[in-house]
Amino acid sequence: MLPILVLAYFGAAAGLPVAIRRWGARAVWIGLIPSATAAAALIAAAGGVIGGDPLTTRIDWVPSLGIGLDLSLDAAALTMGLVVTVVGGAIFSYAIGYSGAPGKLVTRLNLFAGAMFGLVLSDNLFGLFVFWELT
Repeated sequence: MLPILVLAYFGAAAGLPVAIRRWGARAVWIGLIPSATAAAALIAAAGGVIGGDPLTTRIDWVPSLGIGLDLSLDAAALTMGLVVTVVGGAIFSYAIGYSGAPGKLVTRLNLFAGAMFGLVLSDNLFGLFVFWELT
């Protein structure tokens, strides 16, 4: 679940320019889907996480060297993840209303929010480095 939530931001950022060209300026609201989905998933997982059952995932990047991306949702990551998703969604909504939402802006906001969300969930130095550099 965790990698899909992080990748949703990057997928939305990749798809937004195409959607805006096809459907016009109203398509920028598609960029809110990852924030809303991630916030809903975090709220749904909150009971177990607060109860002491963190969610963890490992994606092997270079298995022969033991390098992988570890993502973990514990109580601290849950709190900061909600901050990133809810505040990020509010900023995204404000930017759309204020600036008329040019395609480059909403794409960059999604890339930044995805990097921040990945940074919050990162559970090893490799993931921390990757997501920090993306921000």
